[in-house]
Amino acid sequence: MRNIRSIVVAMGLGLAACGGGGGGSGGTPGSAAEIEGGPDVDRGVLEVSVSWGGGAEIFHAAHIAATLNGFRGHTPKCTLVSGSLPPGLQLQSDCAITGRPVATGTWYLTVRVAAAGVSGTLDFTAEGAVYGPTVAYDRLSFSPPHVPLGTEMRTAPEIESWNVDPDVPPTWTYEAASTLPPGLQLDPVTGVIGGAPSGEGSYVAEVQATLHTPYGTYQPPGSRYRLEVTPEALAYAVATGPSAGLVSDAPIVVLGESFALVPKPGAGSTLAAFSLQGGGVLPSWLSFDPATGTLSGRPTTLPPLAPSTSVNVGVAAVSTRAGVSKALQTVLHLDVQAPVTVLYTSDPLAPSAPLIGKAGSPLHVTPMWLGISPSRITFSAVPFASMPCSLPPGVALQPNGDFVGTPTVKGAYECPLEFTMEYQGAAWSQLAPVRLVVE
Repeated sequence: MRNIRSIVVAMGLGLAACGGGGGGSGGTPGSAAEIEGGPDVDRGVLEVSVSWGGGAEIFHAAHIAATLNGFRGHTPKCTLVSGSLPPGLQLQSDCAITGRPVATGTWYLTVRVAAAGVSGTLDFTAEGAVYGPTVAYDRLSFSPPHVPLGTEMRTAPEIESWNVDPDVPPTWTYEAASTLPPGLQLDPVTGVIGGAPSGEGSYVAEVQATLHTPYGTYQPPGSRYRLEVTPEALAYAVATGPSAGLVSDAPIVVLGESFALVPKPGAGSTLAAFSLQGGGVLPSWLSFDPATGTLSGRPTTLPPLAPSTSVNVGVAAVSTRAGVSKALQTVLHLDVQAPVTVLYTSDPLAPSAPLIGKAGSPLHVTPMWLGISPSRITFSAVPFASMPCSLPPGVALQPNGDFVGTPTVKGAYECPLEFTMEYQGAAWSQLAPVRLVVE
């Protein structure tokens, strides 16, 4: 019968080393395990290590298998000497930890290890943990979100450290553990906090979430909800146009398309006495209604060769809330964009990637149109007069912007084009660089 002189193992998230190495993240540091033996044991010493990796998640089936090294066919056997695992977990004789934990917590154990065919045992300490999900409302924010008074808003909770398992169908409920900011309500099913804050100031509240499963319930630590309610702002919403419904101080409007921007009063307030700020001079295509504060129009021009431009409009109004009137003002930055952009590229993800052709092979290059269909616009393409145009011999530019022909000379060529376009009475021009490599 062989005798165990020493066996040292580590349990937790790390690995105990053989031959005197360090232990894992939990448990006792490893060292050599010496077992007296015959010819199957080098130098009469058998070095072993046992380790467990990973943790357990509440309500999920767990099987934390032991990694066994150096036993050389001697079956290890583990028994629990002292300490306890969280409810639902058990230490098996093969040293695996199995079960379905129904509570979170850490464990600190003394485990006795023996090996079949070898006399003697060794006790060691081990540690691990069962963890549960957390619920957060501002996990990525170092400061509370800022919301103007009376602005409609909603914030949904984020559930973290919870892996989807069809065997553990979860249901969540939510309850306010402290007073929410005035004007906001908590949805007890979704945990969404929404409404329109009705009082300025800094607020901190706590929400208690509860997880319900077929195996039990669990309450993570309370979730902090923070909000900074700032003074009311004069906000505008897009009534018509490509971004209808959006509340923004930088709305996108499209050349040749009609749009309207309307003031959006905060909850519980009314707006009146609208006026333009900064001199009140607007582009010819833009109009302002002082009775309603509506800005509307249809942009018809862009600066030469520019795909977009910005128009800044200052507006003032008077807000009345609960009988108290207050002057408000804002500056809208209208982002006027062309309805289509022209590119010449061999890679849509790399607009400057050159087009590739082969000498002696027919070539037909067509432009890429980003936006509306080119069939909806009138356009022409010519070499840009202020820059040189170099094309391979045998290739010619067509009026529709295509390059057609059979290149005969290898090399790199560049030919910037000027596109002149018209769409629903609006006209603009665009510079489109063309880079062609003939191999």
